[in-house]
Amino acid sequence: MKLRKNMKLGVSFIFLLLTLTSCLSLINLTKKNNTLDENTLSLSATIDDYMEDNDSFGNASWVTQNNYTNLMIIESDEDWFQFNLNTGDTIDVEIYFNHSKGDLDLELWDPTNTSRDYSYSVTDNESISFIANIPGPWRIWVYHYMGDTNVTYDMDIWVSPMVDDFYEPNNDRFSAFDLSFHQRQWLSTINGSGTQADDDYFKIYLDFGQHIEINLTIMGTIGNIDIQLLDFSGFIVAGSFLLTNFEHINYNASFSGDYYIKVFGDNATIQYDLWWGSPSLGASDDLYEENDDWSTATDLTSYEGWWLSSINGSGLQRDEDWYKISISSGKEHIRINLTFDHWLGDINLQFYDSSLTWSFSRTSTTDNEFMDITVPGSGIYYIKVYFENAGNPYDLRYNTLFAPDDSYEENDQEYEFYDLTANASMWQNNLRQFDDDWYEIRLDPGEERLRAELNFNHLAGNMDLEIYDRDFYYIDGSYLPGDSEYLEFDLAWSGIYYLRVFGDNMGNFYNLFWEDLPLFGGMVDWEEPNDDFLNARRLDPNYYSNLWIIGADEDWFQVYLNNGDNIEVNILFNHMEGNLKIELWNPSNMQRQVSHSITNGESLSFTAIMEGNWRIRVLQISGNYDVYYDLEIWVDYGGDD
Repeated sequence: MKLRKNMKLGVSFIFLLLTLTSCLSLINLTKKNNTLDENTLSLSATIDDYMEDNDSFGNASWVTQNNYTNLMIIESDEDWFQFNLNTGDTIDVEIYFNHSKGDLDLELWDPTNTSRDYSYSVTDNESISFIANIPGPWRIWVYHYMGDTNVTYDMDIWVSPMVDDFYEPNNDRFSAFDLSFHQRQWLSTINGSGTQADDDYFKIYLDFGQHIEINLTIMGTIGNIDIQLLDFSGFIVAGSFLLTNFEHINYNASFSGDYYIKVFGDNATIQYDLWWGSPSLGASDDLYEENDDWSTATDLTSYEGWWLSSINGSGLQRDEDWYKISISSGKEHIRINLTFDHWLGDINLQFYDSSLTWSFSRTSTTDNEFMDITVPGSGIYYIKVYFENAGNPYDLRYNTLFAPDDSYEENDQEYEFYDLTANASMWQNNLRQFDDDWYEIRLDPGEERLRAELNFNHLAGNMDLEIYDRDFYYIDGSYLPGDSEYLEFDLAWSGIYYLRVFGDNMGNFYNLFWEDLPLFGGMVDWEEPNDDFLNARRLDPNYYSNLWIIGADEDWFQVYLNNGDNIEVNILFNHMEGNLKIELWNPSNMQRQVSHSITNGESLSFTAIMEGNWRIRVLQISGNYDVYYDLEIWVDYGGDD
């Protein structure tokens, strides 16, 4: 009887155990049941993905170019991956996830354990594209910004090998491609153009006293390339670091032997062409001889806009050098640029008509001469380069133009100003800077904040912008190196002021804008509207107070940076009023850095890797509050000039 009772109890226990097991099997043991609210208690046990354990830089999982699916970030977990890159390789990484499940961020780290790029959006997915500048195992870092949910994601990795030219390997002096027997030949005619994906070296041989010229043209608009000339030991003897698509070097050899042309820059696989030529200073003259008088003048009619050095090398002023040009009807305005080093011997410039009865000259005692004149009519004219006959090398270029100036002339002096008082908040387009241009403006009472903007093409001639008071006393100016100038600040009083536009006097076209604004402060601060990338308000490095974020409003600002400049941005606010964050965006509308904490301020520091108008974005992370803040911007101009 007792035995039967024990058997009955045992069978009942087994039945209960089987029932419980069956119920548990209905629960997903890998993650929460999707039909349950995420706040509901779950009996599930979350299991990490197949790449673990990869929670640190040192434990990064090895990956290759591929698509990786069903990866997972569990709350504050981190995922690190590593892969090999060569210098110049382009890596593209994208992670795909549902932002409503959690905010994942993506970073790229180089082999030295340094963060090099990142993607911190507040939407689905993150992506990075970067060109490696050092070889070795690079890292991808994926993590949860808040660290409070479990998020699944997929990851794509794509590597594009470095594209280089047919002169490789030539990454140092010891592997330099020999151009000694390719004088006066463009690189593109030898074995194709060059590609600046890394440092490129070219060897040439020079005799003592030989004069060398080097010309480099960039075939594209994105990225920068510079050139240097090194002696046999690697010592830099000359260089060119222009912010244009053209680099140029003039140099007199101090010894006989090997020299090296170094081409370097952003390593962005930019194509370029290279030319060098070296007529000896001991030779009789340059390759434009004989052109010692008007009857033997070298004809430059087909070379308008060309520098002499790009035609057949630069000139040597050992005697009078004459050049013939033809000016067409309707283009009777001419600009002539003559460049040289004055300390090697002074050079003067004179311009004649075909009968040699009319002439115009430039005879300064400094580097270079420049002529900007309207001639009597169309026809043949002559350029004469002359003076000390010291064998000084020079470069020469001319351009003919249509209208000599704009309809706002004459406004070359303070007292000749053009009245723009009725043109506030209106762009004045297609003006021309042949000389100083003065404009009168008027600020209304209560609107003593001035905003003025000047836009132009820097490559066609530089310009600057200044503001003067009613008595023509200087107040402030903008002297940026790019394609625009910008002024915005509070003035002491309303009334008359003057804008001065001046520069290289090259006839460059420009557009001018001005407006008077209320002094900053108030419910809508002085920088509005500036709610997106395109409408970002331009600022100079300074301290700006009493700014205002209202609810979901965003504030965008822009600051011009050179490649290599370091910018520091700080915002100060009371975190109890609302949680703000700041972001830094490059001129290509890509986010490059972000700061978002839970303190009373945010700060970031970044070194610009491209030239242009960088953006600062200030916004509220969550909530719909009205938050005052102060903005501080500092720039260390350590980049290219």
